[in-house]
Amino acid sequence: MVYINIFFKIEIEGRENLDYNRTYIVISNHASYIDPPLLGISIPRPIAYMAKEEIFKVPILRTIVRFNGAFSVNRKKKDSSFIKNTIYALKNGWLVAIFPEGTRSVDGKLLKMRSGVARILLEEPFPILPVALINTHKAFPKKGKIKLFSKIKVRIGKIVEVNEYMPPDNLTYEEKIEYLKNFLW
Repeated sequence: MVYINIFFKIEIEGRENLDYNRTYIVISNHASYIDPPLLGISIPRPIAYMAKEEIFKVPILRTIVRFNGAFSVNRKKKDSSFIKNTIYALKNGWLVAIFPEGTRSVDGKLLKMRSGVARILLEEPFPILPVALINTHKAFPKKGKIKLFSKIKVRIGKIVEVNEYMPPDNLTYEEKIEYLKNFLW
């Protein structure tokens, strides 16, 4: 993680919004390979990362991501193990970082939110910490060359008490998912 501070100019705003006595889900936009370690240096707490299953098939990456507290999610199947893994990590004192878009954005613009975070919150409405990663798509793009010494900004928002914003009980499960996605994204 030290390499990020060496190769990029990082400005972090909002650390006063961190609560070191609670657990919560960190949700962030995703546009670069450096986003997970950037969250790690911005939020000095143990963080478990939800990562796509394909990363765990590459031996060196598998070792790195497991060492850094990642667990896999199968984006193609209706796999719900990520819900149990998230709840387990949070109940054991870790934060959990999730990139709700499910993939990296090429141009830095927000992509449509997938249903994973909403499904977790319907099971257990943990607080959310929103974080914006700005210009990571320029510093280390999905397609393109690394631009060393690029300026990157991390903007940490205020914790959101999701239990105050849960969907009404009279909605179907899918409607509740959409309700939460619209609230969060």
